[in-house]
Amino acid sequence: MSPLPGMSEKEFMRTLVGDRRRPGMIHMLGGLCTHFRPGYSAKGMVTPIEGDAGFPDTCIVTKSNRLLFRELKVGRNRLRPEQQMWLERLQAAGADAKVWTDQDLASGLIERELMAPP
Repeated sequence: MSPLPGMSEKEFMRTLVGDRRRPGMIHMLGGLCTHFRPGYSAKGMVTPIEGDAGFPDTCIVTKSNRLLFRELKVGRNRLRPEQQMWLERLQAAGADAKVWTDQDLASGLIERELMAPP
């Protein structure tokens, strides 16, 4: 699965997580995942969860029962300070938490990480 030129973060997420019509790469490789989709209100985009901003885009349990926290970025998008803080805190707690980019998808890194043994 290689990214499309100019792939958006939404398309990247759909490639990994899937949608109502088709499963994403995570499910096709036997994993489970969660992603909090934004909702919209009269005030604009909102994510209907409580807590600190910046939580990683997806939480994954691989087929080999590895727990991964991944923030997804495409192109020149960079981490916001609150996203960086979440990744650092999760890593300090011993979690496998990091950023996946569209280049990681193109290189096969994401598939290798999803298929890695415990």
